[in-house]
Amino acid sequence: MQEPSSPIHLEMRLEIPGVEPKTESYTFQKPMITIGRDETSDVQIPLSTASRNHAILKHEDGQWYVEDLKSTHGTEHNGQHVGKGGVRLFRPGDTLKIIHLSLEYVSGPQPELNIDQDDNPTQAARNMVGDLMATIGAHQDLPYLRVMNGPAEGQKFEIRPDLTEALVGRADECDFQINDANVSRQHAKILRDWNDITIHDAGSKNGVVLNNKKLGKPKRLRDADEILLGAVRLTFVDPTAAILQTLEGLPAFARDEESIDEESALGDIEDPQQGKDLDPMMGGGENLDDNSKDDDDLDENSVASALSSMSTSMSGSSEMSLSADLSGFTNKIVTGDELGEVSGIAPSPQKSAGLSGVEKVLIGVSAVVF
Repeated sequence: MQEPSSPIHLEMRLEIPGVEPKTESYTFQKPMITIGRDETSDVQIPLSTASRNHAILKHEDGQWYVEDLKSTHGTEHNGQHVGKGGVRLFRPGDTLKIIHLSLEYVSGPQPELNIDQDDNPTQAARNMVGDLMATIGAHQDLPYLRVMNGPAEGQKFEIRPDLTEALVGRADECDFQINDANVSRQHAKILRDWNDITIHDAGSKNGVVLNNKKLGKPKRLRDADEILLGAVRLTFVDPTAAILQTLEGLPAFARDEESIDEESALGDIEDPQQGKDLDPMMGGGENLDDNSKDDDDLDENSVASALSSMSTSMSGSSEMSLSADLSGFTNKIVTGDELGEVSGIAPSPQKSAGLSGVEKVLIGVSAVVF
């Protein structure tokens, strides 16, 4: 466990039938928070049905996790039972329920954007891009798979930028070896291209379960996704998720329920292009379930739209040239070679398979702005 760099804020609500609900707020900045009936617990549960040492919150590798301490009546995380001794990723907005007590993670560390209302649009855009680039630079942690149960609990497999394909399974030749009898020798494949990290069933005996649904077609992995291989539970952790949450907080990223429902309906229509070979970088021949238009995805055009909206709202039409430049720059696919032409920096072949969409567009936008 590691000392967190910023505090965690929790909201407790205790609802006992026939008794007025009780609420309380907590703020902690330490690597472990104890929850239980014991009077020494950081969050004490005044119920005889709660275990003396019921659960803990622990901070590891910049993330918070909840662990049930084999309690008698169990712990729920976002409405799902954790299981005796189970561990789950605990993120802002998540809720724990222990009998009549609920505990919500109400806030956490967020990257701050340096937007001064007195700045002109050009300077504001420079500040915004600079802050986001600095945030990315400060978070060198790679996305990874973390084992959540069993003897190997806590083991991590980092998905490096130069990785294009990795095997997960029981065999010695697997990139991420899991020693469990219910895991096939070659159970799953993790593929990484310029945009996405996807998971594929490698012909396993017991299948791959993603977020409680058996995997058919390959799926894009998202932060906090839960994967079940045999009896081994994995969680996909993307440390840059906080950056995406910051971008989603901008007005230009707001989306109404009608548009989301419309896109969801469109997503149910079968794609006539399915069955065609994928790009060679994706290991062609397999059908990829493309979720690139899901409601929580961000693309390069969205980032340009956000910057353009911010620029226009701050000064009207007098500074529209910057917005036009940004939109024009990101309305096409930016390749590594093109980035080199714009910025004067030669593209790195080692990084070509691993930059996220946000990183690519921020590099491109910074080349235009600066």
